[in-house]
Amino acid sequence: NLASFYRRNEVWLILFYKSNNRESKGYKDVWREVAEKLYGIIKVAAVDCREDADEAVCEDFMVYDVPKVLVFPANIRSEPLTFTGNVQYGPIASFAVGQMESFVRVVNEGNYESFAREDFDKTKVILFTTKKVTPPLLRALSKEFKGRIVFGEVRESSTGLINKFRIESFPTILVLGDADNYSGVKYQGEFKKDQIAKFLRDHAPATSQKKNTRGSSGEFKELL
Repeated sequence: NLASFYRRNEVWLILFYKSNNRESKGYKDVWREVAEKLYGIIKVAAVDCREDADEAVCEDFMVYDVPKVLVFPANIRSEPLTFTGNVQYGPIASFAVGQMESFVRVVNEGNYESFAREDFDKTKVILFTTKKVTPPLLRALSKEFKGRIVFGEVRESSTGLINKFRIESFPTILVLGDADNYSGVKYQGEFKKDQIAKFLRDHAPATSQKKNTRGSSGEFKELL
């Protein structure tokens, strides 16, 4: 869908291939895995340059040799990047995720008070995680709910906060409640984007409205 592509505000990952090309056929299973695992996080598409209707699209993007994987940043003015690594889910996903914007703060005991009390008119969400980098789905949600929810992540090494919030398993998503009492509402559903986004909409105002500075709330999500 070229119309939505040119209006994009998210990263797009596109495979250009030819259905009669032997090397292109080797991408089939990998691309299906990429599409399934990055669903809701990054737009994944494929263009068959052999088809008459799509041949012009390939020419517009100056793709003459296939297969070829291009990553298009959310900023439509940015040039696409060519993926040249191993044709496996991990390298492809890492390359694409590296182009995603992130509006997530790393929260620890040293900055928790400022995180909890600043932006009091917005919902606050914390992810307690064992991951050492911000999960792709959290990045996606932080952009989708930008201006309504402030996202933070507490990593496993921040044992003080983990103990104060009585976190017993990872990952845990918490809508921040009373900052002084280290309370909040835990997300109890499956770690899937649509379900987490619904949970977030239920806890975030449609537009920013001032709340009690001690009662800011919010939520978060991670790609397993």
